[in-house]
Amino acid sequence: WYQRRVREFKEGETVKEIRIPILQHDVDSRQEEFNVILETPSKETDLGDPSICTVTILDMSNHGTFSMETTRYHSDPDPCGIEINVKRTGGSDGAVAISYKTIDATAIGGENKHDGSDYIKLDGTLWFRHGETSKTIELDVNQTAHDHSTLIVT
Repeated sequence: WYQRRVREFKEGETVKEIRIPILQHDVDSRQEEFNVILETPSKETDLGDPSICTVTILDMSNHGTFSMETTRYHSDPDPCGIEINVKRTGGSDGAVAISYKTIDATAIGGENKHDGSDYIKLDGTLWFRHGETSKTIELDVNQTAHDHSTLIVT
């Protein structure tokens, strides 16, 4: 199926938008492509380069699976932090938001490093862009905490 449309530039216009509807269908395809080409100017003028582009339609149904890189992280109070790696496997189509929060186990979370807590509680959202496969959650451990404590990040 081929459709030809004419765009007319009025005096002083330098940009025109081309809108192409993308149809939803049930064919199982990871991605599909088509080309858009500029051709045959109506006045005596030339086409610039590039005058053709490729459009890729992504199958946005394969967002992937999210998990922690490992089941345990360890940290001494000094250097006072833990980097928790979250990975996206099995697909990375589309932008995805994933929530996380800390839950006390033997370690007690607090609002700041001066309230006697073992770590600073976290409750947030990681935003993965299309194609992005890893993110890091940075967790602050209280340097003055002396107990060997455990916390859970979900």
